[in-house]
Amino acid sequence: MLNLPRSDKQVTLFKRKANGTRQVTFRKRIKWLARTHNNPRFLKIHYRTFRHCKALREYHKTKSILHVKKILGHRNIMNTQRYVELYTEIYGDLKPENYISKAASTKHERQMLIESGFEWVGQDNDGLTYFRKPK
Repeated sequence: MLNLPRSDKQVTLFKRKANGTRQVTFRKRIKWLARTHNNPRFLKIHYRTFRHCKALREYHKTKSILHVKKILGHRNIMNTQRYVELYTEIYGDLKPENYISKAASTKHERQMLIESGFEWVGQDNDGLTYFRKPK
């Protein structure tokens, strides 16, 4: 009969990885993407960015802070409240699915969007200007 090697009560068939290995691998991959595509914006993506994105999407779908709390595994509702505050700061009372959003990086693109009925929303540090138009 085949027995798996054991150490105490844990199966030692697979070696344990050091804490933080996923984050290290993720950072290496992001740096590789930034270098390969010659795009430093990849470096702004962090491991926890996906967690924040998931929280915002779940809150957008359900509008239930308790649901988001459960998904994120928070013990205290005040930790989850940050995502609700971020959501209201981004969207306010607007429903984003009722708008078409566009980004422009040149003066000509901005002119074209304004002429086609888009309104200015904001601008980021990378020189992109954001516009929206009701559907």
